[in-house]
Amino acid sequence: MLLTAVLPSWGRSTRQIMQRRLAAIVHADLAGFTRMMEGAETRTFRHLKSAQIEVWRPAIDVGRGRLVGTAGDAMLAEFGSAVSAVSAAIDIQERMARFNEALNEDQRMLFRIGVHLGEVIIDDEDQNIFGDGVNLAARIQAIAEPGGIAVSRAVRDLVELRVEYAFHDGGEHQLKNVSRSVQVFHVRPARQAPGTTTRMVPQITLRFEGPDSAGRKHLFEVALDKLVGQPQGLFIGRGADQCELVVPHPTVSRRHAKLSLAGEALQVEDLGSTNGTFVNGERIKRTTLKEGDRVLIGTSIIKVVLADSLAVVPSSRPRVTKPAMSRNQVRGMAGSLDEIPLPDLLQLLGSSKKTGVLVLETDLHMGKLHLDKGRVHFAAVNDHYDVAPEKSFYRILTWEDGTFDMEQPEEREFPSEIEMSTEGLLMEAMRQLDEVKRLGPELPPHSAQLEMCSPLIPPLRDLTPDQLDILQIAHNYSRVETVLNKSLAGDVRTSELIVKLIKLGYLKVI
Repeated sequence: MLLTAVLPSWGRSTRQIMQRRLAAIVHADLAGFTRMMEGAETRTFRHLKSAQIEVWRPAIDVGRGRLVGTAGDAMLAEFGSAVSAVSAAIDIQERMARFNEALNEDQRMLFRIGVHLGEVIIDDEDQNIFGDGVNLAARIQAIAEPGGIAVSRAVRDLVELRVEYAFHDGGEHQLKNVSRSVQVFHVRPARQAPGTTTRMVPQITLRFEGPDSAGRKHLFEVALDKLVGQPQGLFIGRGADQCELVVPHPTVSRRHAKLSLAGEALQVEDLGSTNGTFVNGERIKRTTLKEGDRVLIGTSIIKVVLADSLAVVPSSRPRVTKPAMSRNQVRGMAGSLDEIPLPDLLQLLGSSKKTGVLVLETDLHMGKLHLDKGRVHFAAVNDHYDVAPEKSFYRILTWEDGTFDMEQPEEREFPSEIEMSTEGLLMEAMRQLDEVKRLGPELPPHSAQLEMCSPLIPPLRDLTPDQLDILQIAHNYSRVETVLNKSLAGDVRTSELIVKLIKLGYLKVI
């Protein structure tokens, strides 16, 4: 998001209301803000305001900078020196790492920060800043990794020997609406603080999936560390004798494209292929890839994913393990959901503060609700413990027939826990059920198979990031139930996106 200022011209001359000066500009934007707001709007807004008050303002004050403004998830500040600006950016990321320790993994806020030294125009009336310096800081910010800092060469040259951090060449970039290429550097910790984990290289994984000429699926993954040992790059194409990454499809040339590293920047280059290589819907010759980019080679859509932040971040909190309870903490009870609806059953177990596993079975599914003193703290369907427990709970609650049985607690590790009260879960489940009913027959059943339309007529560039995510998952996994499981968004939002992609002609039910 780009923060700009409007220059009023009424009542006074331009010369009277503006001035120019050299400033170090810090521009920040929250990665994944749209997804976080869709998942939990109120909570995300609260965390964002807390971060502004507890992290941003103190760090900027220490660096003797000025918080110019905030707009949504973006923040803009100016400093009198490049050293102060970079030091403040480092301080912000370190404070944010500590701030995130208290949050669940899906709630953590990772900011991209860009720093540039340039001339700005100051509006004397409201002290907003704008101009090329602000625009460049915003564009550089977009290149930074989530939780990381990117700076221009001008900043690097002034700061390199004055902070205890390293500056790694990220290559030259052709930035949007900027006529000249800009060299960008990524700020990396030069030393590691106790109790933190430093990721010095991006953990990038590319997942290739698509049908071959016989309609069968192919799949492979590429990790960045494989590229590190290949200075010539990795070749992608149909020819198994010429390429490390083989995509067996007639629309792919024998040697189609190449992945390589330029400094620490991941690049893709088309090698004169017949059908071309596309990034975010645009045909390219060579370009630098960033997180979230989609590369189309033949029928394979490849999403670039940074598995980890490049900033200094605290080590992940240990998985929660529920200790085994004594056998007298649960007394066996069984019955039919036809006789006792699940909401009533959960209220009964809650009032009696039962601890154990409520096992529910239908003709098609088996669900488990893990209870601790009457509160549901984890849920799973068909033993898929990698699916968000809230998702599993909401799905189980839609079951109107089947059997239930109360069993002893399980000794196992859970990747996360449900924090909401059981009463809150029941209310949210009812709301989601109403929303899904609203979609009606437009929503394919969970057992249905999805397929990307071929030929794909509407361009990928017209889709939002959330729509692209669901298109990617549907292309990779096909089954509606699996798409719902793999999606980071809730079932309602994912269902809405599936329906929208079908209507727009990107997906079809097969």
